[in-house]
Amino acid sequence: MLGDTIAAAADARLRLFTGALSRRRLYKRQRCPRTGNLGNANRMRRCLAWPGLLAECIRAVRAIRHDNKVGTVQSDGCSYVTSYSRHWPCLIPQHGPGKKHNRRIELEPWQRLITGQHADRFARGLFHSDGCRFTNRVRRPLAGGDHWYEYPRYMFTNESAEILNLCGQALDQLGISWRFSRRNTISVARREAVARLDEFVGPKY
Repeated sequence: MLGDTIAAAADARLRLFTGALSRRRLYKRQRCPRTGNLGNANRMRRCLAWPGLLAECIRAVRAIRHDNKVGTVQSDGCSYVTSYSRHWPCLIPQHGPGKKHNRRIELEPWQRLITGQHADRFARGLFHSDGCRFTNRVRRPLAGGDHWYEYPRYMFTNESAEILNLCGQALDQLGISWRFSRRNTISVARREAVARLDEFVGPKY
């Protein structure tokens, strides 16, 4: 049970600071509508097209702050997962003013310990936040006409060089081959590498 909680916490912490968040401020000091206490409100935005990820996000936040209420706020095409706590700045030290790719993103020692022990959950949180699994279609012109073939592929896109580096480190630890397809995009396309990611990431749902 403890191992599952730690793994869930690692997954959630990754989601919290890597980009599956509201583009507004991650947390802001305000009064809790339930208790009236002044604290920090954590707001995560999840697309309604993937209800499974929304449920996972709620479970992960509860695993980290089980004494705090977790709620949802509906918006156009998405749902905000909200939770009030004075401790969010401690749990998400990467938060700061401005865009993530314009400032340095580094893991604290305790975060490196957790993500190192659960690199698969770490990668899963990254790909489910700023990545995707899709079918790549390639056209080959031949003498008898164009030939098309398809293969599954994972891609992770982020403007932060530090977050891209963290993703690459996790994939290296897991023995998964990858490359940069663009300056801000990591591609996993080899058959055995895709099969390995399918074991614990898979498509968004």
